[in-house]
Amino acid sequence: MRYLPPPNTKSAVFDFDGTIADTSEGILDAHRTTMRALGIEDPGDEGLKRLIGENLFRVYAEKYGLGEAGGRKAAALYRERYAGTGIHLAALYPGFREMLETLRAAGIRTGVATLKAERFAETMLEEMGIRGLFDAVCGIGADDRMDKAGLIAQCMARCGSTAEETVLVGDTENDRAGAEKAGTGFIGVTYGFGFRKGGNADFLTADDPAAVAELILGRNGLEPAEQTDQAEQARRGGDNRT
Repeated sequence: MRYLPPPNTKSAVFDFDGTIADTSEGILDAHRTTMRALGIEDPGDEGLKRLIGENLFRVYAEKYGLGEAGGRKAAALYRERYAGTGIHLAALYPGFREMLETLRAAGIRTGVATLKAERFAETMLEEMGIRGLFDAVCGIGADDRMDKAGLIAQCMARCGSTAEETVLVGDTENDRAGAEKAGTGFIGVTYGFGFRKGGNADFLTADDPAAVAELILGRNGLEPAEQTDQAEQARRGGDNRT
């Protein structure tokens, strides 16, 4: 088994699309709007879903052969549509908030590393009511040059942890490759857009958010009952604050 979460995990970094929330409706809508404007044939739902989690500029500049200028035009068209519509169509996965609360109650710092524009990620987390449960949110800037490993490294720095103390949680091969390049542990979730239950993976997988907490805290030597107790104590502490 490769990419095991470290036994002294201090930070858990999460991919966004397909890991934190189902964002497919807004993403597919923005791609279709962009493709219509540029005369690109719609590849259908499954074809569009395969683009989720990829670098937006590179999808259009390289995959669709538009080059530097065309890729930037496509990215701008996509983001214009996504800013007005897509960012409001995300659905937080059931149990994700509770999983974050459990991790944070155990002293784990939490972050987001996404190839989504950082300003979109910030807005969406706020709308879903979970922005306050992350220590760092790292996304793509205006130059579109950062890759997944670079975003993970940026997130680790903001969380104050090393690669040996960090695990990335994601739903696609792009996430796994980013974790490998960044030198972190990795957990693949099977409820998103990429990995599926029963796959022959050489890394740990989680079928729901609760299982993510169990895997991380289990590596830290905490039993499920201890995890629940710590999360409950944290909630009670929050209820008692004035």
